[in-house]
Amino acid sequence: MNEVKDTLKVIEDNYKLFLQQQFTFVGALQHTRENAHDMIRPVASISQVQSYMDHHCNNLTDRRILTMFLNICNDLSNLCHKLEAVHPGNSTTNEILERCKLLLNHSNDLSTIRAKYVLPSAEFCGGNRGYRKTVARTHVPTSPPCWFLL
Repeated sequence: MNEVKDTLKVIEDNYKLFLQQQFTFVGALQHTRENAHDMIRPVASISQVQSYMDHHCNNLTDRRILTMFLNICNDLSNLCHKLEAVHPGNSTTNEILERCKLLLNHSNDLSTIRAKYVLPSAEFCGGNRGYRKTVARTHVPTSPPCWFLL
């Protein structure tokens, strides 16, 4: 179980770093979608992000942030499998793990999932509606709503 805790800590640290760079992530998706001439449909799956990176990413910054996102998704998926192996769980925990595995499935459609606040500071900004609109406009629909992951 200590190995699971250590793995979770590493994922959390990577996720915190990713959160600091989420606008870079949105920009990277925008660039790769433009290169793919695919601006009409929203990014809907992890495999779509992988495909954009593999076939339409032409700068290192974009490749780095897209790789970071994909690594976090893979690490979370591996953690789910590790949790299953370590702890048999009950019906509630098994349901949660199955839901997590479904969400982390590379072909699962994530386009309908939305976060209430993309940035932790957006909630803090309460009355600053202009800021919140900018965040929402940046977030929807150009990026997969991956913020549910942690």
